[in-house]
Amino acid sequence: MPKKENKMMLRRLLSAYLSSVISISLALLLIGIATALLTGARQLSRQIRSGMQAEVFLEEGVSEDDAAALLPRIASIPGVAKVALVSEAEGRAELEAMLGEDFLDIFEDDQIQLPLSFSVTLEPDYVAADSLALLGGKLESLPRVEGVSYPESFIEQVGANLRKVTLVLALLIAAALFISFVLIGNTVRINVFARRFTIHTMKLVGATKRFIRRPFMLRALLQGLASALLAMVWTGLLLWLLYREAPSVAAYLLEGRALGLIAGVEVAAGVLICLIATRLSMGRLLSMNKDQLYF
Repeated sequence: MPKKENKMMLRRLLSAYLSSVISISLALLLIGIATALLTGARQLSRQIRSGMQAEVFLEEGVSEDDAAALLPRIASIPGVAKVALVSEAEGRAELEAMLGEDFLDIFEDDQIQLPLSFSVTLEPDYVAADSLALLGGKLESLPRVEGVSYPESFIEQVGANLRKVTLVLALLIAAALFISFVLIGNTVRINVFARRFTIHTMKLVGATKRFIRRPFMLRALLQGLASALLAMVWTGLLLWLLYREAPSVAAYLLEGRALGLIAGVEVAAGVLICLIATRLSMGRLLSMNKDQLYF
């Protein structure tokens, strides 16, 4: 009988531990999904900004040799990813593409004088209103530069939308953390409270609070790691299903650093929440007297 009772007790403890791990991993999955959405939104914004270009127009009469001499100076300016000289013929081709060849036929060739210009591709980190103002000032200060043009209103709109999306997702992550802390805290509190009489017995024989708390904290650490591992498996499965159905959308979430960040957030959240919840529950139980253990 004792062996049978021990097996039943071990089976119950294992079942309770697995239930706790599954419950905690589901809470961590919410945090992982919110983090994935946030990193995906930032990756999409960076890709949009990486294609931003500015046009640097030169004064009339500047030769291609003089313009070519400005290339190294423009390329050396911080925020410039690459720069290319747009000749008069290339500028006319671009104008034809925008307005149509039939529209340009009404003008004589000598009536259309297109100045040379530079097509400047911007670094994504510099695509912001304040950074572009500084960059535009540096470009306009170069000799023989007539003016600088870039899609200012579009860039401001992208920045405003990114701030809104970041705020919403940050609130979502905060809500997921709160929900996870409540769910995990209740799960841990139930597990710890089930051992309250064992804890009280250890107090009666003279065990210190630190000695009593140590195995519970170690169990919480292992529980947090196991839950985070299971949450990462579920997160990976969801991302794989998303990749099968919508690979273009999943591409923003499957970037290497993003996956590492998601995994790191799930592990950190799982371990910290389990440790904090266990510490709080242990502190409450260790302060109880014998009569309070029955309520």
